[in-house]
Amino acid sequence: MQPKRAASVFLHNLLEKDCTGATKCEFECIQPHQYIIPIRWYFSLTTKPKVLIADDEKVIADTLAMILNQGGFEARAVYTGKNALELAPTFRPDMLISDVWMADINGLDAAIQMRGLLPEIRVFLLSGQTTTPEMISKSKARDLGFDVLVKPVHPKDLITKLRTAAEMKSVA
Repeated sequence: MQPKRAASVFLHNLLEKDCTGATKCEFECIQPHQYIIPIRWYFSLTTKPKVLIADDEKVIADTLAMILNQGGFEARAVYTGKNALELAPTFRPDMLISDVWMADINGLDAAIQMRGLLPEIRVFLLSGQTTTPEMISKSKARDLGFDVLVKPVHPKDLITKLRTAAEMKSVA
């Protein structure tokens, strides 16, 4: 079933009680639907949240992208902070998962620059380093609202966090 068709069926079933009119609708109701839904609800049902993953460890970046793509997201992996900043304007991710320590530009600085490009982006910093608390306090001191994920992160936990973030964004 096509995503837009699936969303229409879902909305039809959800809002069936709101039918009004005199002719049959496409779903064989006695009457057609006469309701208006907020456009963001419709698109939240038909599009996948986009996630950009920036990690200089290619295996980690590619594995996270694969897990997220199979988990209902549209994910892309890049291996430097610079590449993340170059891809962001065209890919327009809803969320960024960035390793804190990368060779060219650290994840926090890349995330700050990314927020400048895409103010609504949700940022998750990923680190296995013991210096992560310093980075957390730095981001909290700037009131940036970045979340921190500690390596290794379990795929179910990651997907749950990202789905929650996507749902919060679609409701806002």
